[in-house]
Amino acid sequence: MKLGEGQSGFENSKDIFLPENVSGQIAAAFNSPDKKAVYLAKKALLEKYPREAQAVETVFGIIPTLKNSENLKTMDAKKEGWEKVKQTLKNVTEYNFLLTDLVHDNIENREFLEGLWKTLSTLARGVNHEKQFDQLKRGILSQVAAWRVLEENGSNPKLSHPSEDAFDSIDLWTEKGEAVQVKGAPVHGVALIETDTVAFPGVTFWGGSSKYHLNAHLFSEAQRFKAKISRYGELHNENTKGLFLVVPYEDIDFTTGEPNRRAVDEVKKSLPS
Repeated sequence: MKLGEGQSGFENSKDIFLPENVSGQIAAAFNSPDKKAVYLAKKALLEKYPREAQAVETVFGIIPTLKNSENLKTMDAKKEGWEKVKQTLKNVTEYNFLLTDLVHDNIENREFLEGLWKTLSTLARGVNHEKQFDQLKRGILSQVAAWRVLEENGSNPKLSHPSEDAFDSIDLWTEKGEAVQVKGAPVHGVALIETDTVAFPGVTFWGGSSKYHLNAHLFSEAQRFKAKISRYGELHNENTKGLFLVVPYEDIDFTTGEPNRRAVDEVKKSLPS
């Protein structure tokens, strides 16, 4: 049962996501010298709201995830071992999977999502990771928007496995088996690029009624994704088609992740038949 449908602990107890309520309890648990404090605080919430396990896991997971994301910037595989780096990256992508799925499942429940984002933001601010949190939020909502855009166009996408996200840069799979990487960006038009086309990654794209160029960063990301998809196909002995999807931030609702009509229509024009 999705939040907002039928009986829901969070739906019926709207004060649960007040920053001074849940976030205060969680922050106190993480700051406690008692090593069992986090476990006990989470256990108490799960017992009180047994139907909302995914939401509880999400709010308790934000602090470790932000710290792991920050640590990844300076981790050295030679000094700390590749297994430790790999596990840290896996932990981050597993959390992203959890949060993306939660937002997508509740995309029509704005009140719930407003409370969720406020709680996560408060927790991030408490550990001085506001910038890291803003980056995470943009990435999650861009992915939700892309998921919805593809749904609206009949591609029946699903989230990739967290390991595919972490090591192959695959965010979504379409029903046809196309691997999709999603990038939200401050551009003025959607770009949908097939990695196996002759023109890849292409130079010019239509955004509404005007053309625009991929900037150097997106161009580099697109090239990197093409290489990863080629390697993925070789490892799995299959011809995997990749789609590199750029969704403009201005086309995304930054509470729910819902894309606007323009984004849906532009992708419809570009989707491979």
